[in-house]
Amino acid sequence: MKESEGAWIVDLTDQDLGVNLLIKTDGTLLYNAKDLGLAMKKEEDYHSTRSIYVVDERQSHALKQLFATLKLMGFERELQHLSYEFVTLEGGAMAARKGNVIRYEDLRDELLGEARRETQSRHEDWSKKKVEKVVRAVAFAALRFSMLKQDNGKKIVFNLKEAVSFEGFTGPYLLYTYARIQSLLKKAGRKKAKATTATLTHPTEHQLVFLLAKYPEIVFDTAQTLAPSMLAQFLFDLAKTFAEFYAQVPVLTKEGPELSERLALVRAVGDVLRQGLALLGIEVVDEM
Repeated sequence: MKESEGAWIVDLTDQDLGVNLLIKTDGTLLYNAKDLGLAMKKEEDYHSTRSIYVVDERQSHALKQLFATLKLMGFERELQHLSYEFVTLEGGAMAARKGNVIRYEDLRDELLGEARRETQSRHEDWSKKKVEKVVRAVAFAALRFSMLKQDNGKKIVFNLKEAVSFEGFTGPYLLYTYARIQSLLKKAGRKKAKATTATLTHPTEHQLVFLLAKYPEIVFDTAQTLAPSMLAQFLFDLAKTFAEFYAQVPVLTKEGPELSERLALVRAVGDVLRQGLALLGIEVVDEM
């Protein structure tokens, strides 16, 4: 570090990163100066082998300067910038001067209201407590899934009506699929499920088995690439395939091995949906 016209800088021009300004001439500490201290604090508290900075794409140059400066200081930990694009509206980017900025609290309350209207219209006989449990699950599934299904490097165009829809590539659709599975299993009662595949001959059954077999690999790849959109797409494909199976293959009308194997398949799909959604921070409900 050196002083330049009263400011404190790190010259990184030999790495094509320009000058890393840490402290301005008036003594103001900039973000990179504070992040140097944060990196040391994280090392002291956690001794992590890998540190992932989740910061928007527009700060990529500043983070390259930060990582280069830490390296010059002898900081040997693996550092990675996980960048993401901003959320925009259908009419374009949000901006305070345009007056089209959406506060999180307002968005949350609007999602809760939309989910409440939808749930109450379907279940007029439900108690308020039961309605509110489903409302919160639907609203937060809508918000989280609509963000996480996007590729990190692409701008997210948020559409509230689309996010809370019970059809299509949405969180509520996955919750609805899980609830439908629980309803089917409840109707089956104590009938035994057997995890074998001898009688699973329908093409949609084969597709479901194939998808279920891929789940561990999908989770591993999602973690390695830090791309939750991969898991989101898989869960949607699984739910969509289950809908085809549900429409084409009778389950409860069968008896014997056919019934027990199909129940096991249905239960496995439900388990994977629940676990996969939990990894995305989304809580399921048994009824919708």
